Amino acid sequence: MKWIVAIDALGTSGGALSFASVLAGAGEEVIPVHVVEFEERFLPERVAESFRDWSREAAEEALRKHAPGLGALRVLEATPPEAGIEHAAADLHADRILIGRRAPTEGGALVRLGPVARRLARNLVRPVCVVPRDYVFRSEQDDPIVLATDATDSAGAAAREALRLAKTFERPLVAVLSVEEPRTLGGYLAGGAWEEVREAMHDAARARLDAWCERHGLDRAARRVRFGTPWGGVLGEVEAEGATMIVCGSRRLGAVDRIFLSSTASELAAAATVPVLIVPPDSASAGRVDTSA
Repeated sequence: MKWIVAIDALGTSGGALSFASVLAGAGEEVIPVHVVEFEERFLPERVAESFRDWSREAAEEALRKHAPGLGALRVLEATPPEAGIEHAAADLHADRILIGRRAPTEGGALVRLGPVARRLARNLVRPVCVVPRDYVFRSEQDDPIVLATDATDSAGAAAREALRLAKTFERPLVAVLSVEEPRTLGGYLAGGAWEEVREAMHDAARARLDAWCERHGLDRAARRVRFGTPWGGVLGEVEAEGATMIVCGSRRLGAVDRIFLSSTASELAAAATVPVLIVPPDSASAGRVDTSA
């Protein structure tokens, strides 16, 4: 597969570049790209030229520091920058995009994804992988590829990509389904009755997960059901068991839905300590819900 890794001038690309080197070492093709963003009409020519030089040199320095073996940097100008990144991906026939996350793995930064990563993940023309700015790959660990699923057929494309990456990295694959508990009911029922309800919810979710895995060729994948929000359960699995990366699908929420609903993919990309690859659904299966279990 061919990737582009987007390098900015503000120092948020270190983790993405480090992961790009890991991908390249595993046989993937990765092309470094830098988009110079500015409105030239608002700048004197002398200032514009100086800014171009500064932006390009900052990106080249990041490339030399974090991924010197990736090859020559491709530079283009575009506003907004995500349009330039998508143009570069199309022009270079790249299948996937790597981009750094503004927030590091630790800390309580208010802005975590950053505007460019957020818009790329929202538009999702092709799979987008968001990497914490200070991410370090643990080559000596047998950390799995974690596949976050809602057990609907819209996550089928993510399942195929997770399988491919597990083979590429020679890592185990774990499929995780999160189940949200009805909190009001938990406050009403006595301890024993509540535990029976939780056990029944767990068993029903496991049956759905098993059926989904079998349909999508995940016979050898380990399977986990975790209680929590759709993203909280997955993050709990990563924290408890470790992970090479997370692969998830996307519901591609519309503008109105985004006001009222959280995107699991965006929440994972904003909070995870490992790379998160967001895979768009197949057009034929988007929105199809599994009702077989």
